[in-house]
Amino acid sequence: MGKNRAESIRASHRPRGNQPIATSAGRFYNSGNLEIGAIFEQKVYMVLSLFTVALLPAVVGTAFIVAIVIFPMVLRMGLAVRYATCAAGDWQGRVLRRYQHSGTFAWMFAWFKLRMDPMFRELPDLVKVEPSIRSALDIGCGYGVTGCSLLEWLAEATIYGVDPNPTRVHVAAAAFGGRGQVNVGGAPDFSMPSLPEHFDAVLLLDVIHYISNEALELTLRRVHARTKTGGRLIIRSNISPSGGGSLKWKFAVISRKITGAYACHRSVDQIGKAIASAGFEVVRSEMSGANAESFWFIATA
Repeated sequence: MGKNRAESIRASHRPRGNQPIATSAGRFYNSGNLEIGAIFEQKVYMVLSLFTVALLPAVVGTAFIVAIVIFPMVLRMGLAVRYATCAAGDWQGRVLRRYQHSGTFAWMFAWFKLRMDPMFRELPDLVKVEPSIRSALDIGCGYGVTGCSLLEWLAEATIYGVDPNPTRVHVAAAAFGGRGQVNVGGAPDFSMPSLPEHFDAVLLLDVIHYISNEALELTLRRVHARTKTGGRLIIRSNISPSGGGSLKWKFAVISRKITGAYACHRSVDQIGKAIASAGFEVVRSEMSGANAESFWFIATA
């Protein structure tokens, strides 16, 4: 009898239906409201999740636009003020002024190229020891940054550029202005009716690893035929590394695998022999930027 009475007391304290439940804080809830609250939480979570998924591409896209478009434009505008007037010795500033109306990408490319590539610390010394250069052919000239630098270093020079990309040709031609000419073309088919018969110097900078051995042989023979006696051939080329190569080299390998780009890397000896076989005499070869994966070759016709 005592047992039955205890069970009836416990049962009288159980919540029934929507019967209020007292909490330690003195507030009252009921089981029906708890179920509704759980469902509401699930709905809110679902809506927030869908909103996040829908918003994520917009956030990523905005960040991409800011990083790729807006930030370079703002940076360019800020830096352009510095180069509005250039000191007599500021050849880099004068080069950048040539790209003021060529779009943000070309201007930023030139800005970083001039500062990050050791070529522009080394090439002035290579040019200084050369005979008087009044005409130079830059095969694979790109946006013309090297050609514009030559125009600043060599007051009486005219630069002729060749590149397979029409956009780069347009930018380079505008940057050269009245002191140069740029045509669409490449190695080994760089010859154009409008080009001079012979040049004081021919440059192949970071180009020859893009062409096959047969194309390189033909290119060098044609270059030799268009170089004045005593004129110079100036080449910088990537060199096959021993082992796996640097991080930059490995990244380039991965990039080529993804894009399917062609590359034919050679050793220092192989390039030297190819230059000599075309009729040039190699007078100087050395690393660029203390980097064993990049070499200069200076040769005389």
